[in-house]
Parts: sequence; structure tokens; C-alpha cells
Amino acid sequence: MKEATLPTARADAEFILRVLVDEHRQRTHFDPEVDPSAVLSFDSTIAEWRSACALLRWRKLGRALNAQWGTDATDDEWRAVLEPARERTLRDVCQFLAQRAQLPQLVPRGYFGAACKAASAFVGIRSVLASEGIDTSRIKPSTELASYISRAPLAFLAFGARTAPGSLPGMRIESHFWVRPPRVSLGKLKTFRDYAECLASGVRR
Repeated sequence: MKEATLPTARADAEFILRVLVDEHRQRTHFDPEVDPSAVLSFDSTIAEWRSACALLRWRKLGRALNAQWGTDATDDEWRAVLEPARERTLRDVCQFLAQRAQLPQLVPRGYFGAACKAASAFVGIRSVLASEGIDTSRIKPSTELASYISRAPLAFLAFGARTAPGSLPGMRIESHFWVRPPRVSLGKLKTFRDYAECLASGVRR
């Protein structure tokens, strides 16, 4: 059965900055190469952003951004946005993406017994997991997150950042050679209902 998908729309540069800031915040919880003291803003240079988030050089970074945001900008277009790295800023990146990227929208729909944004978030994350090749047929609002989030942790973070930046608690990843897959948790969020309601409220738990 094909999963339902959410409507998409362009976001403004301010919202895209919030997404980038949230991605940095989340990575500080599990990536030792990311600088937790960095404060990103429109005025942050590309060099500062790359240093704070341990990002690739312009060509690979542009292609990675295409993959992450569903855009198809050319290398030359990205180079104009990302170089010179000490002169170009996150404002340039956010304005560039605002003209091209389409983000999923949490709109009220029925699933939890009434039309609400939480139902939309639930439908959205199921669709994302299905696109990752994960069988979602048994996922219900009461389903525990643990076994799914450990298989695609970044999918949960990316969907959260693009729909309700700043709302998800920090992700904790415990990786030991005797534990496969690694243990992954999102604060007090235990079920898909918890995850969906967190995004719908826009309030971190």
C-alpha cells in the first residue's frame, strides 16, 4: 500500500535559516566534529557555517544540499552562492533555497479521531520512512519509536527540522560494538503519537 504524502510549499528565507540552525543543534548531540558553541545567523559566513558543522567544500556541499532539499541547482549556481566562503553568508544560501525548495506542510487532517496537525505529522513521517525502504504497514500512533528510529535516525531529524524546527528534543545515539543497531532516543518521546504531537505543537519536550 502506497503511503499518503503531505502537500509541499516554498518556505521563506527566515524559515530555512531556522531549519539550518536546528540541524546544527541536533548534530551537536551526537557528532563530535560539530562545534556546539557556534551561533548561526544570516550574517554567518559560509566558512563559519562549514567550520561549525564540519561540512564539505563547495562542490560536494552544493550537491549534498540538492539531495537534502530536493533541488537541482548546477555546480556553477552553487559556487556563486557558496564562494568566496569568507564573503558569502547563510543569508545567500537561505534566499537561494527559498526560491527553489519545497517543504512538507503540516495541515490538519483526520487520523487521531479529529482533524489535526498531529495526524499530518504522523502521515508525513510514515511517508518518509517508506521512502527509506522501511515497511510501515504496522506503524500506528501507539507504535514504539525505538525500533524504527534506530534504523533511520536522520530521517526523523530531517522531517522534524523541515516541518517544525526547534521542536524535537536532542537525539541521543549510544553506539557500542556489542549493540547493533545503536540505541537511539529522542528525549521523552516514546511513541509515534508523541513524535507527531511534538511536531504539531512546535514545543520541545
